[in-house]
Amino acid sequence: IAALGAPEGTRYALRTISRSPAGEREEAWQFWSDQREVIASRRGKTDYHPTQRPWYGGAKQAPPVAITEPYIFASSQALGLTVSSPLREGVGVAGADLSLSALQRFLAGTALTPESAIVVLDRGNRILAYHSASSAYGVGAVAALTPISSVPSPHLAVLGNWRGGGADD
Repeated sequence: IAALGAPEGTRYALRTISRSPAGEREEAWQFWSDQREVIASRRGKTDYHPTQRPWYGGAKQAPPVAITEPYIFASSQALGLTVSSPLREGVGVAGADLSLSALQRFLAGTALTPESAIVVLDRGNRILAYHSASSAYGVGAVAALTPISSVPSPHLAVLGNWRGGGADD
């Protein structure tokens, strides 16, 4: 939320993009507290085109709800996923960004034995979050969405071909 220029105490941010009467693209931001009260807002011009984002097209192609794969948000540069749905009569799409930063914080607060690690991967075997008690795993400075096959760790290399799931896997 801080990357959005949100004031202290912001829990939710709402961004609306529309065209001005002159045809210019405009954005309006509202910043909401835990108590669901607007604590600040701002307006301005934007070059952002939501119709060009995967979550927008996904909602148009897969109603009633589309969920993206994890990616880096254009607005905040945070890791997350977007849940989106088309508006009635095809007038647009509503989307909600869900940050995965809480997942990383949760793992970082997990007590581990000295030689252990936790790695959360997406379906493409990219790292979403990790925590390690040992430098042997090589995940200390790995960026989010790094393929597990790119991590120079023989301990984690075995995850490159692993597929979890149910009885069909």
